[in-house]
Amino acid sequence: METRRGIQIGSADEFTNMSAIRAALAEFVGLLVFNFISCGAVIVTGFSLNETKDVDFNAKLISIAMAHGLAIGIMVSATAGVSGGHINPAVTFGMLLTGRISLMRSIMYWVAQIVGAIFGSGLIAGISPNASEGFLGTHLINKAIQAKEYSVDPKEYIQVGTGFLTEVIITFILVFVIWGTAVDPRGPSAIAPLMIGLTILANHLVAVPITGASMNPARSFGAVVWSGQWADHWIYWIGPLLGAAIAALFYEYVLLAPPPAPEPQRKRALDANITDKVAAGV
Repeated sequence: METRRGIQIGSADEFTNMSAIRAALAEFVGLLVFNFISCGAVIVTGFSLNETKDVDFNAKLISIAMAHGLAIGIMVSATAGVSGGHINPAVTFGMLLTGRISLMRSIMYWVAQIVGAIFGSGLIAGISPNASEGFLGTHLINKAIQAKEYSVDPKEYIQVGTGFLTEVIITFILVFVIWGTAVDPRGPSAIAPLMIGLTILANHLVAVPITGASMNPARSFGAVVWSGQWADHWIYWIGPLLGAAIAALFYEYVLLAPPPAPEPQRKRALDANITDKVAAGV
């Protein structure tokens, strides 16, 4: 019988293990840089959802999508050798559920990711003179922004349920691509960072007008700490975590080839097969 990994608790010793500490520091830097670039792109373009009919909207959308995709691709490449290049608490959650990282190390990653995101957003807020005009790159569903700041027909509001489902779907797509390119040994791991970055870019082109296209609780939290725009913030945690869990479990236990059985177990299975053949007169 071939076996699968379950959730690994790990040991408290990981909190003082230098390899784990270095990995957490890499995740800290990864989120710091990602939030600095991604929030910065929103701020410098002056992007807001009240401009969907503006001639510059598409140009700004493409710029923001490219900034997010490039930043993730670059930082995944830079940190993959140290931490695995998660750069996202939802990705770490998927790795935890499939036994690819222990709970103890996951906690270290989550703390590092969240703190790094806060620092990254804080840095861009501190150096950008027009930070408040772009909501510091805060993720808000269309309904939340319009209801607070603009006079918009309520029929055009994006409902919270739609926003939540959008985050589940786009995070599922992202984590599915991560498993298919970076986790599956049959996948094209050499170009995994590129594929992950392109997925982020594509998801932004579709979902920015709906939710801002988070897919990353730390990215959203880092920005909202400084902007104070907490409306419907819960969807940027529950949505990505749920989407990541579904994608990781589906790929790991349905699409991914099971790991080889341990040697003694494999030998017993082989012996049993030989015995069955002898008994059958084969």
